[in-house]
Amino acid sequence: MKERLSKKDIVKRLSAKTGLSKRFLNNFINALLEEMKNSLDLGEKIKIINFGTFEVKRSKDRIGKDFKTGEPIRVPGLRKVFFYPAPELKNLINEKEGSDRT
Repeated sequence: MKERLSKKDIVKRLSAKTGLSKRFLNNFINALLEEMKNSLDLGEKIKIINFGTFEVKRSKDRIGKDFKTGEPIRVPGLRKVFFYPAPELKNLINEKEGSDRT
């Protein structure tokens, strides 16, 4: 089993499973991912039933240190993407833990 799955691998698998062209699937996946990025950028949650939820949260500002002067500086918080798996996905992954598919 591969340690990582690329977009190209997903396109190949979907093409074999559905009979749709790789070009169509590649364009579809690109459009889907672009829409997801735009939605997250707007602060929208993305909920995919039986898979999980993507959400953007902002970390708090914090106090850091200027390495040259040693003076304290304010470090602004960052926007981060979080993924919360659905119970179905958690169960699927956890039931496979002891099998030979790991």
